[in-house]
Amino acid sequence: MGLQWLKRYDKESIEGLRNKPRSGRPPDVSEQKLLEIRNELSENPSGWRVNRS
Repeated sequence: MGLQWLKRYDKESIEGLRNKPRSGRPPDVSEQKLLEIRNELSENPSGWRVNRS
């Protein structure tokens, strides 16, 4: 498994390391919503922490 990324890098440079389209069920969450969630988690100092009041 680890050698596959190295072979892709040798063949395609940095572009070879990007995620490739995959078969299977499409995600339930849109790319836009995932981006919003990632931004919120990276900006919020509590990150992934759950508040239990």
